[in-house]
Amino acid sequence: MKKSQHYIWRNYLKPWTDKDKIWCLRENKLFFTALENIGQENYFYEALPLNSDELNLLNIYISKLHPTAHRTIKDMLNLYIFSSGVSIESRKQGIEDYHTKIEERAIFSINKLYQKDCTFFDQEAERLNFSTYLGFQYSRTNKIRNNIMRLFEIQDFRKNIPDTVRPDVFARAMSLLTADTIGNWAYSKSKIFLLENNTQESFITGDQPIINLKSNFFDTGEPAKELVLYYPVTPNIAIIIAETDKEVIPINIDRANYLNNKVYEISQNQIYSNKENLIKKFITK
Repeated sequence: MKKSQHYIWRNYLKPWTDKDKIWCLRENKLFFTALENIGQENYFYEALPLNSDELNLLNIYISKLHPTAHRTIKDMLNLYIFSSGVSIESRKQGIEDYHTKIEERAIFSINKLYQKDCTFFDQEAERLNFSTYLGFQYSRTNKIRNNIMRLFEIQDFRKNIPDTVRPDVFARAMSLLTADTIGNWAYSKSKIFLLENNTQESFITGDQPIINLKSNFFDTGEPAKELVLYYPVTPNIAIIIAETDKEVIPINIDRANYLNNKVYEISQNQIYSNKENLIKKFITK
């Protein structure tokens, strides 16, 4: 079984590497390392069995979604339940294997983005594959899991939740459901916009590689009212996934700095670059 499980796809980070190593700022410490050493935890995707109250809470969440989403969301929940109950190997490895399949299906689209070509998003099959990939890349991370667990710190949320609901176990399953919700939105409502960065301030990325530029829930307590997903693809190419182009601003030094700062602010505890100086400035004294 694969013990070390990456919540940041190593293939995604390769454009930021130099001789298979990458600059990483983790918990205020800067170092140059191999991809195997970052964005991973032992058995991160282990599907821990749900108790009846946890399952009930997840079903309540599903019931509040649009009916057209119920089937696919329930499929995700059933995948989690199946993985958690079949065998030790399935429990520890099943969700990780599923992520691998999602990533493999998106390789064609990612290679097109490297060529600055977004026309794949107009093709039904590739739009579906890439939208699914976006949903999982957004929600599979340590950051999203921790954000879900932080909901239990909010009194209005916690007061109606049984004490038997374990935040960590609930978050493991909920992150899968979130992936499907984001993917459905990207497929059915969004457009894709390419950003080219020819400045000296290259794009950095982080352990939350896809961020919602409109999200500030834990600053204001208010949920985001719209999705504007920003996804750096290489140090010089990024995309925005949104319903309109109002956040699509040409990249100059100021805009590149703004986007890099957002990546840093929203990251859990790691940011990455192909250049030491680009993330060195985020070291706090």
